[in-house]
Amino acid sequence: MIKDVCVHLDGTAEDDGRLDHGAMIADLFGAHLVGVYTNKIGVMMFPATDFGGASAEILTEMIADSRRAGDGVEKRLRARCATLPTPMDFRRIDEADYLLGWAVANLARSTDLFVMSRPWGPGKAKRWPDLVESALFDGGRAVYLVPPESKTARMPKTILVGWRDSREATRVLTEALPFLKRASSVILAMVDEHGAPDRFKDVPAAGIVRHLDRHGVKAELRRVSGWTHASDGLLNEARLCGADLLVMGGYGHSRFREWIMGGNSRAILTECTLPVLMAH
Repeated sequence: MIKDVCVHLDGTAEDDGRLDHGAMIADLFGAHLVGVYTNKIGVMMFPATDFGGASAEILTEMIADSRRAGDGVEKRLRARCATLPTPMDFRRIDEADYLLGWAVANLARSTDLFVMSRPWGPGKAKRWPDLVESALFDGGRAVYLVPPESKTARMPKTILVGWRDSREATRVLTEALPFLKRASSVILAMVDEHGAPDRFKDVPAAGIVRHLDRHGVKAELRRVSGWTHASDGLLNEARLCGADLLVMGGYGHSRFREWIMGGNSRAILTECTLPVLMAH
């Protein structure tokens, strides 16, 4: 069950969409909701020989300016959170860029789900990719990624799962079970990528369907063929079935940038117009 939901807040217009999704999830599961405002402290790096005197004063003033700016954002965010139908706690993290990730990962470990923005968009648009990395890989919990154009949230009735025979897919399927049990339709899509090794094309999947059935989830297995890239196949299948939520594993060996800068995950987290539930 989902009993703790964190929502990332940063003072931008996208806070409204994330808050709506977080409140919807908390209401759906009767979960505790926490809004987490990350205020990045702007600091300038000085050579060791220059640190002191005027440099120290500049650094102190920069930190003070960042905190003062954060005070104004916090006031607006608290007022917005007070309008939600679901009661929520408010937390604020003031840290330099390189420490925010550690703080978010630490917080993620004591929650069931972290609601954040989809990290990429067309061109060079990005939204806190390092924090998504920290929550997903270092926090050890699932992340629920909201598309930037999302203004209102609705309970996911049709859920599309990108399934493959892997640890990551199994992990995210377990994290998604609370959603799957409440869905009207669950579709497991296995995408046959052009040129994929034969050992990935004939993976038996009946076992995972039986496993879900024992959990009370009736799932339909679909083999999606004719696509060069799995991301294109999944996005097309999501449109065809009218999915409200896409569930997929977060693949990578060490760091977010290794896999998100190219391939299927990057494409989905750049183009997908529906929420994505991911786990690693």
